[in-house]
Amino acid sequence: MQGGIWYPGSGRQIHVDNLVSCARIDKQQPCNLSFITSLDVEGKTIILVVLDGCGSHNKRATSLTHERVYTFQDLCSEAFESHRDLSHAIEYLMSRVTTAIEGRVQDLREDEKEMEEIRAQWTYDDSDDIQDEPLESMDTLKAQDWTPSFHSTVVAISGSDIAVGGPGAFATALVDCSTGDATWLAPGSMTARIKPNDVLVLGPRDLPLDKVTPTIARRGESVDIAELLSSLTAENESTVLCVKVLV
Repeated sequence: MQGGIWYPGSGRQIHVDNLVSCARIDKQQPCNLSFITSLDVEGKTIILVVLDGCGSHNKRATSLTHERVYTFQDLCSEAFESHRDLSHAIEYLMSRVTTAIEGRVQDLREDEKEMEEIRAQWTYDDSDDIQDEPLESMDTLKAQDWTPSFHSTVVAISGSDIAVGGPGAFATALVDCSTGDATWLAPGSMTARIKPNDVLVLGPRDLPLDKVTPTIARRGESVDIAELLSSLTAENESTVLCVKVLV
């Protein structure tokens, strides 16, 4: 499976290959990005899922959502190659991404200051028609607007092991396709077990998992579960991402 980023869309996005069956359902146009890839580490396949949300209408924060996901994509191989334990690898990855984004924020602050100094020296006449697109000052950006632990939910799966890091902005659970029963995965790094008939679900905090009927679950289709949960969640703008590992 080639790593790929899913951008906000309308309706459903589906990906199926020899490793996973994935479905993402967006309600309206949320500023959420998702990243799914597979890593081969010492002969073991690791499925990595990242769901990242803006959670702010600050344009600076929205642009940093993209920065975070690109950085997860760039650094994930190193994290899992240097840490055999899934939880430790996620913790390391989150730390590296946090450091990288913190540096990026500092660069943006310095760039803004330099631009302000340059603009202070400009002179204008009445013929000038300069209409810059309004952009919030970096001073309006708080740590909680960009820190991955507030926005990024990371899940790693290897065999029957599954680890969750974040907590990010999303709830995480496993739905048993034989019964419809759901098991919530607690926020923060942890390790649980995933069964062959389980579907991983990520979405808003109000995910109505009790509405997943055995009939829907037994179909074992990620898209059916994602569409049901998306239709029932109370949030106006939301993303539901379902992933079923096929190996």
